[in-house]
Amino acid sequence: MISILFDLFTTLSDRRLLHPCGDIQQAIHLAARYGGSPENWLKAYERVQADWDSYYADLDLGDDDGIEQMWEGMLRTTRALFRLTATQEPSRDELAALLRELPYLMTHRCDTLLPNTKPILYLLHQSGYRLGVAAQVVQAQVKGILEGAGVWSLFDGPILTPDTTGYFRQDDAFFRPIGREPQSTWIVSSQQAILEVARRCGMQTVWLRRNQTSDLIPADVVLEGDLSGLFDRLPHRT
Repeated sequence: MISILFDLFTTLSDRRLLHPCGDIQQAIHLAARYGGSPENWLKAYERVQADWDSYYADLDLGDDDGIEQMWEGMLRTTRALFRLTATQEPSRDELAALLRELPYLMTHRCDTLLPNTKPILYLLHQSGYRLGVAAQVVQAQVKGILEGAGVWSLFDGPILTPDTTGYFRQDDAFFRPIGREPQSTWIVSSQQAILEVARRCGMQTVWLRRNQTSDLIPADVVLEGDLSGLFDRLPHRT
């Protein structure tokens, strides 16, 4: 069986759509659980976003303990919301649980899929391909994004995220869960670095060329603009 692994934010989801919808969903949830108005929680998050880099300044997500540092960064930004809204901060255990919930709660009501994406996903799924995702966000956010778009049920292949692989950096170790037969996996991305790692791991590569003026990137298949031509460029279903 052939698996198709999509690079989430370059092939399926428009990250720019997450903020207006996801930010509001987070504010509504926090206000309902901890009090205050959604407007105040939303303003607090806007301030956190404006100063986002400072919360991660001393963290190295690409280090050996990158996953722990990722959670630490998420803890800092979540704690900041309580400070900026003058809301009593929950216990550290409750905060740890909350920051693992929020990526899903923020996204599962938001449809952020790129144009011309859903039809090809349904076609691939119905034709017997296994669909998966590679992303540098936690699995809960991947599920929320795909559920918000109404396509989560189509994804029965690998979901590779920092918290499922144990690695933040998308290198050979990140893709190790693909297994012993990477040649049966196709990865779809617009990022040269991801495609290079995939080729080194023995996977087949699909370059989604969104910028028509970009330099050529070696790949087994090149798609122009969107995913609409993907089905016709893949090998026969097995």
